[in-house]
Amino acid sequence: MDHARAEGLFDDYRAGRLDRETTRELHQHFKVCEDCRLRIRLERARVDGARNSGDQGQPASGAERQIRNNRVQLFWILALMLFAYFIWKVKR
Repeated sequence: MDHARAEGLFDDYRAGRLDRETTRELHQHFKVCEDCRLRIRLERARVDGARNSGDQGQPASGAERQIRNNRVQLFWILALMLFAYFIWKVKR
């Protein structure tokens, strides 16, 4: 199978609409074509990333909550450090 034909079949391959023989030919092409292997890897990474990040590409609510808590905690740490610095300066 040549590369142009493989590219034309890629959408049907992802959708599972190819017959067994065409799928086997496509798999043989994947073994020798670095571009097609890279395309498959990128597609899998995109799908896995979308699946892991929740709906509509947004972070999961638990992750958002953790980020917000970390920001609040960082703010308080910096505020306490600034307060300690001013106390140290006044006592000097």
